[in-house]
Amino acid sequence: MKKTMILLVAMTVLMISFTHITNSSASSTIPLPDDLKVIPPNPSLPENIKALSGKWAGEWIWRGGSLQTILVVEEILSETKATIVYAAANGPWNRFECEIWTKGKKTGIFFKGPDSGRKFEFTLKDNGSLTGAAAFSGPRGDNTSYIVMKPF
Repeated sequence: MKKTMILLVAMTVLMISFTHITNSSASSTIPLPDDLKVIPPNPSLPENIKALSGKWAGEWIWRGGSLQTILVVEEILSETKATIVYAAANGPWNRFECEIWTKGKKTGIFFKGPDSGRKFEFTLKDNGSLTGAAAFSGPRGDNTSYIVMKPF
């Protein structure tokens, strides 16, 4: 049990360190739209919803690979909707509306990928990061990827 706990702590520290290193490089290597613009949120919105606004970078981790990714919350339209740009190192960027959700004290973003086969959910953490999971079914079965994103 003690060895397992030490291994988990070491992996978490390594993952956070690796994510921090890749955030700066992801923001300079992943193509984004020329008209990208973050519109400041309406001051009357709750703080937890306003905190989603901005540019986020991280790296998806799944069994067998990883992928640098950027999520930009361009405009918060209401307490339940936002316009985002999602871009990854392996493909073009996409702009679309997403859902903002609040469950108790937790707030996050949910959207389906452009192919509608993948579901993305991000949760805002107390430390100012976004953690995410992406689930999809593929030819080799169900798969889930995980990410920690930080503002840049």
